[in-house]
Amino acid sequence: MKVNPDAPEMINLVKGNIPTGNVKLDNILTSYGFDSVETSYNYPKFPWLSVNTDNFYNLKPIIEAFEKLSCVTIAENNGGCFDGNNITLERDNNQATVSFSIGRGDCPAGCIYRRTWVFKTNNNKATFLK
Repeated sequence: MKVNPDAPEMINLVKGNIPTGNVKLDNILTSYGFDSVETSYNYPKFPWLSVNTDNFYNLKPIIEAFEKLSCVTIAENNGGCFDGNNITLERDNNQATVSFSIGRGDCPAGCIYRRTWVFKTNNNKATFLK
């Protein structure tokens, strides 16, 4: 997220203080189990940070909730020029292989950690491969 680094709740969040003092922000953080924060290189001059959770969610509504906060300028799921999450499809005759990949940890530089799920599809059925 691109944030206002001078906002009191962002100062608290970067220090790891939850609750941050912003009830709406705190509700998002606690409801979805966000438990750690990573600031970008050269923060606060480059005012981007990541909040992390070990839980898996549909991030679209969560990102929309973050974007409604006055202290957040932009919220995205590793979008823009960052590495991050990928979905790939490889077709072979009547079959296809679909891979879902989630990247974490310094994704502006290429993601340090990655978790991947691979499925084979055939005859309208998906089979988990790995």
